[in-house]
Amino acid sequence: MAAENGKDYRIYVTSGNSAIAGETSSSITINGTTIDTSSKDTDWNTAIMGSKSWELSGSFVYDNTSGAEQEDMFDALETGASVEIFWGKLTSSTRTRGYTGNALITNVSISSERDGVVTKDVTFMGTGKLNKVPTTTSGS
Repeated sequence: MAAENGKDYRIYVTSGNSAIAGETSSSITINGTTIDTSSKDTDWNTAIMGSKSWELSGSFVYDNTSGAEQEDMFDALETGASVEIFWGKLTSSTRTRGYTGNALITNVSISSERDGVVTKDVTFMGTGKLNKVPTTTSGS
Protein backbone atom coordinates (compact mmCIF):
# COMPACT_ATOMS: atom_id res chain seq x y z
CA MET A 1 0.00 0.00 0.00
CA ALA A 2 1.38 3.36 -1.00
CA ALA A 3 1.27 6.26 1.42
CA GLU A 4 -0.78 9.27 0.36
CA ASN A 5 -0.19 12.95 0.95
CA GLY A 6 -2.66 14.38 3.47
CA LYS A 7 -2.80 17.73 1.68
CA ASP A 8 -4.55 16.01 -1.24
CA TYR A 9 -7.62 15.17 0.89
CA ARG A 10 -9.81 18.26 1.26
CA ILE A 11 -13.37 19.26 2.21
CA TYR A 12 -15.61 20.42 -0.64
CA VAL A 13 -19.08 21.85 0.01
CA THR A 14 -21.87 21.62 -2.61
CA SER A 15 -21.43 19.84 -5.90
CA GLY A 16 -18.57 22.10 -6.98
CA ASN A 17 -14.94 21.19 -7.20
CA SER A 18 -13.56 24.09 -5.13
CA ALA A 19 -12.11 23.16 -1.78
CA ILE A 20 -12.97 25.27 1.25
CA ALA A 21 -10.21 27.88 1.46
CA GLY A 22 -7.66 27.79 4.25
CA GLU A 23 -8.02 24.17 5.34
CA THR A 24 -5.26 23.02 7.68
CA SER A 25 -6.66 19.64 8.77
CA SER A 26 -9.74 17.46 8.45
CA SER A 27 -11.02 14.09 9.55
CA ILE A 28 -14.02 11.87 8.94
CA THR A 29 -15.47 9.41 11.46
CA ILE A 30 -17.83 6.61 10.43
CA ASN A 31 -19.71 4.78 13.21
CA GLY A 32 -21.89 1.70 13.50
CA THR A 33 -24.23 1.09 16.43
CA THR A 34 -24.59 -2.47 17.63
CA ILE A 35 -27.74 -4.04 19.01
CA ASP A 36 -27.15 -6.56 21.78
CA THR A 37 -28.70 -9.97 21.03
CA SER A 38 -27.12 -11.81 23.99
CA SER A 39 -29.11 -14.22 26.07
CA LYS A 40 -28.59 -16.51 29.04
CA ASP A 41 -27.95 -19.38 26.62
CA THR A 42 -24.27 -18.46 26.18
CA ASP A 43 -21.41 -16.86 28.08
CA TRP A 44 -20.47 -14.79 25.01
CA ASN A 45 -22.12 -11.56 23.95
CA THR A 46 -23.67 -11.46 20.50
CA ALA A 47 -24.82 -8.50 18.44
CA ILE A 48 -26.22 -7.38 15.12
CA MET A 49 -25.50 -4.13 13.31
CA GLY A 50 -27.93 -1.30 13.92
CA SER A 51 -27.87 2.22 12.56
CA LYS A 52 -24.81 3.96 11.13
CA SER A 53 -23.66 7.56 11.36
CA TRP A 54 -20.83 9.79 10.19
CA GLU A 55 -19.25 13.08 11.10
CA LEU A 56 -16.69 15.28 9.34
CA SER A 57 -14.63 18.00 10.96
CA GLY A 58 -12.20 20.53 9.58
CA SER A 59 -9.91 23.29 10.76
CA PHE A 60 -9.24 26.36 8.66
CA VAL A 61 -7.26 29.58 8.67
CA TYR A 62 -10.13 32.06 9.03
CA ASP A 63 -11.24 33.77 5.80
CA ASN A 64 -14.20 36.17 5.98
CA THR A 65 -13.81 37.66 2.52
CA SER A 66 -16.83 38.10 0.32
CA GLY A 67 -17.69 34.86 -1.44
CA ALA A 68 -15.59 32.73 0.90
CA GLU A 69 -17.03 29.26 1.51
CA GLN A 70 -16.30 29.67 5.22
CA GLU A 71 -18.99 32.34 5.54
CA ASP A 72 -21.43 30.05 3.71
CA MET A 73 -20.89 27.43 6.42
CA PHE A 74 -22.04 29.83 9.15
CA ASP A 75 -25.09 30.72 7.04
CA ALA A 76 -25.95 27.00 6.63
CA LEU A 77 -25.70 26.51 10.40
CA GLU A 78 -27.91 29.53 11.05
CA THR A 79 -30.64 28.40 8.63
CA GLY A 80 -30.32 24.66 9.32
CA ALA A 81 -29.72 23.96 5.64
CA SER A 82 -28.25 20.64 4.58
CA VAL A 83 -25.11 20.82 2.46
CA GLU A 84 -23.56 18.31 0.11
CA ILE A 85 -20.09 17.35 1.29
CA PHE A 86 -17.23 15.66 -0.51
CA TRP A 87 -14.17 14.76 1.55
CA GLY A 88 -11.41 13.33 -0.52
CA LYS A 89 -9.06 13.70 -3.42
CA LEU A 90 -9.59 15.30 -6.82
CA THR A 91 -7.55 14.29 -9.84
CA SER A 92 -8.03 16.53 -12.89
CA SER A 93 -11.31 17.86 -11.36
CA THR A 94 -12.63 14.28 -10.92
CA ARG A 95 -13.46 12.82 -7.52
CA THR A 96 -11.13 9.84 -7.35
CA ARG A 97 -11.05 8.89 -3.65
CA GLY A 98 -13.07 9.79 -0.61
CA TYR A 99 -16.64 10.06 0.59
CA THR A 100 -19.70 12.12 -0.25
CA GLY A 101 -23.03 12.73 1.45
CA ASN A 102 -25.39 15.34 2.87
CA ALA A 103 -24.68 16.95 6.22
CA LEU A 104 -25.83 19.57 8.67
CA ILE A 105 -23.28 21.96 10.09
CA THR A 106 -23.57 21.48 13.84
CA ASN A 107 -20.66 23.54 15.15
CA VAL A 108 -18.63 26.58 14.07
CA SER A 109 -15.85 27.67 16.41
CA ILE A 110 -13.58 30.66 15.78
CA SER A 111 -10.38 31.02 17.82
CA SER A 112 -7.50 33.45 18.06
CA GLU A 113 -4.18 33.49 19.84
CA ARG A 114 -1.92 36.39 20.69
CA ASP A 115 0.83 35.35 18.25
CA GLY A 116 -1.20 33.32 15.82
CA VAL A 117 -3.73 33.49 13.03
CA VAL A 118 -7.48 33.36 13.58
CA THR A 119 -8.79 29.85 12.95
CA LYS A 120 -12.21 28.35 12.34
CA ASP A 121 -13.24 24.79 13.23
CA VAL A 122 -16.37 23.32 11.66
CA THR A 123 -18.26 20.09 12.39
CA PHE A 124 -20.57 18.46 9.84
CA MET A 125 -23.04 15.76 10.96
CA GLY A 126 -24.13 13.35 8.24
CA THR A 127 -27.83 13.12 7.41
CA GLY A 128 -28.28 9.88 5.55
CA LYS A 129 -25.98 7.50 3.77
CA LEU A 130 -22.29 8.25 3.26
CA ASN A 131 -21.21 7.13 -0.18
CA LYS A 132 -17.71 5.92 -0.90
CA VAL A 133 -16.10 7.40 -4.00
CA PRO A 134 -14.19 4.46 -5.44
CA THR A 135 -10.59 4.60 -6.43
CA THR A 136 -10.38 4.94 -10.19
CA THR A 137 -8.52 2.25 -12.05
CA SER A 138 -7.15 2.17 -15.54
CA GLY A 139 -6.99 -0.74 -17.89
CA SER A 140 -9.52 -3.32 -19.00
